[in-house]
Amino acid sequence: MSNSKDVGDRTESKVLATLIEYGYNVSIPFGDNDKYDFVVGDSGDLYRIQCKTAWKNKAETIRFNTHSQTTKDGEYYEHTYGDAIDAFLVYYPATDTLYWVNEVDATTQKMELRFDSRIDHPSINWADSYEFDGTIPENCRPKHSHDRTG
Repeated sequence: MSNSKDVGDRTESKVLATLIEYGYNVSIPFGDNDKYDFVVGDSGDLYRIQCKTAWKNKAETIRFNTHSQTTKDGEYYEHTYGDAIDAFLVYYPATDTLYWVNEVDATTQKMELRFDSRIDHPSINWADSYEFDGTIPENCRPKHSHDRTG
């Protein structure tokens, strides 16, 4: 049985390899104090990415944490990411699939992505609409983009 650090390392490795395969520049912050795992460069824009591992929640959904959990001196802490990241890149090992979820689309604790449903409701987060095909979604403009014209 793998511990959570091993699971996270495998997810980060998968995300890193996939981003490089698609031709993105990827920087890794030094140390473990940043809320993002990678900075992804694309045509002058930089995206702060937090990697997460998804697990099967129900037959038709997967789930991932949108917060971090730590223990220090016996105390349990949870932290959300907010403006510290631009997107989550979520790896679902069972299907070897990545999902790009903009931070503004994410819920604050856990998020579900749904594969199937008997109803179509506006609050459903359809997995296929987040599936990462190598293209950063148009609606994910980093908050810290730089205008290179001036």
